[in-house]
Amino acid sequence: MSAGTVVDTPLLLTPAEAAEALRVDVSELRTMRATGSGPDFHDVGRGLIRYVRESVEAFAERAAA
Repeated sequence: MSAGTVVDTPLLLTPAEAAEALRVDVSELRTMRATGSGPDFHDVGRGLIRYVRESVEAFAERAAA
């Protein structure tokens, strides 16, 4: 794959990475997840939570507006 190649698969973020991107604490992100007020997330098994990068970016844009 060359440097200019675009990969069509979504990039999954850990809760720590998503919290950093949103500039919130991981515990605040956990609360948002529990109340349904945060970005979309996926439980990929055994309690492993992942966020799709595009969903986190869209959430951040809505929150900034």
